[in-house]
Amino acid sequence: MSILQIGAGGVGWVIAHKAAQNNDVLGDITIASRTLAKCDNIITSIKGRNNLKDSSKQLTSRQVDADDVGALVSLIEEVKPDLVINAGPPWVNVAIMEACYQAKVSYMDTSVATDLCSEGQQVPEAYDPQWAFREKFAQAGITGILGAGFDPGV
Repeated sequence: MSILQIGAGGVGWVIAHKAAQNNDVLGDITIASRTLAKCDNIITSIKGRNNLKDSSKQLTSRQVDADDVGALVSLIEEVKPDLVINAGPPWVNVAIMEACYQAKVSYMDTSVATDLCSEGQQVPEAYDPQWAFREKFAQAGITGILGAGFDPGV
């Protein structure tokens, strides 16, 4: 088992620490973001707090532009995760889902919509672009879990 986490902001920081505390189950962890230093800072924090439960598992960082589907597919194919956890901002959800579909790997995110007060951004409409992946994911034999948590996620 291994995971690829995309996003190294506040939510990503929390997810990475929790994943590291459970890496005996989740396996190797790769944290990716547009800013490699953010990923490396999270890794330093995890190690400094002794939050890596199984030290035999890898904890690595990669740089990626989450808007670039091709770059995401290449990263997924390189890392070969069992699950991609999207801890990035909601406007990259669809790009990351498309990359997961192309690479045939399961997907989970923590949020949807960028402005829940605007027309078309309220739940359930805000999920429409992501729900459009349901049949594609089913045909690919992968799972998509949407909106697994908010502030800072579960």
